[in-house]
Amino acid sequence: MRKNLKLNFLLALAAVLVIINPLSDARAVPQRITARITANPADQYEPAIWEDIVVWTDLRNGNGDIYAYDLDTKTERRITTDPAEESGPAIFRERIVYSSRRNGNYDIYLYNLSTNTERQITSTNEDELHPVIFGDLVGWTLYNSSHLPQDVYLLNLQTGELRKISTNAPDFTGRIDLFQARVMWADQHFAQLYNARTGETRQLSVPLVQSFDSPRYPAVDGRFAVWTGRPTGPYTSGSFEVALYDFSTNLTRLLTNDSVEQSKPAISGDRIVWVEDADMGDGDIILYDIDSGRTHRLTNDSFQQDDPAIWGRRVVYTDNRNGDRDIYLAVVPAF
Repeated sequence: MRKNLKLNFLLALAAVLVIINPLSDARAVPQRITARITANPADQYEPAIWEDIVVWTDLRNGNGDIYAYDLDTKTERRITTDPAEESGPAIFRERIVYSSRRNGNYDIYLYNLSTNTERQITSTNEDELHPVIFGDLVGWTLYNSSHLPQDVYLLNLQTGELRKISTNAPDFTGRIDLFQARVMWADQHFAQLYNARTGETRQLSVPLVQSFDSPRYPAVDGRFAVWTGRPTGPYTSGSFEVALYDFSTNLTRLLTNDSVEQSKPAISGDRIVWVEDADMGDGDIILYDIDSGRTHRLTNDSFQQDDPAIWGRRVVYTDNRNGDRDIYLAVVPAF
């Protein structure tokens, strides 16, 4: 009888411990605060975030416009009013960069939230897309006359110096990212990192696989760079997976290796978000904490979540649960 009582007590204690401290896996949704940022019936997409400000592309006026939302004051603001198409916003502090087609082709523009002024950055006859900004540096991709991504450019707003930092990269995917002096992009075989201070470019490869084909969606922040590609070789999935490079150790590793597709990673500090299985029509947002090695599923439903961006504990993304694409915010706990 005493043995049975002791066994029952241990089983009950174990059950309590499981409830208090559940195991974390990719299927678990951590405690978080989720809020809908946009409620207009038109599509809103391509969100970006810096501290308390969320920006996105908005179709409510019949063309793409740039909007901003202040999470502290809960106020929305229309940034562009031109009837031409504006898209692809990125933000650093009070500066927003985006592409505008008001001159017949896509040029890069900059809007200052503090001064309410807009500035044209590029004025070529070609399309410039995928702008990024950090400090006084603005980067973008130049598309050629065949509408294919061709070169990466970097402008110093303070000095006016303009650099072409890549030339006719093979099968360049177009998207780039920027953190401090580091510019990242991807071509047919490798993720590429350019250091604006030294002028050097380095290729990032993934060990223990024969190749990491079709790299795309580069993102860089702090100590880390992240991107997706399709690994080949023994014990690989054949799907698009997420790779992580650590500047402090000069090491690269795979964060995922399973049968579902991963895409569009974004990084802030030691946290990464990406879209899982987006090709199935019900992509979910995944959060990975580098320090703890823990993976969490931020969304887990039959709707399509896409375009994640992250700042600290704040994750913004698009969600089509209302019949159109809206911007949502998830505030995740510290791990």
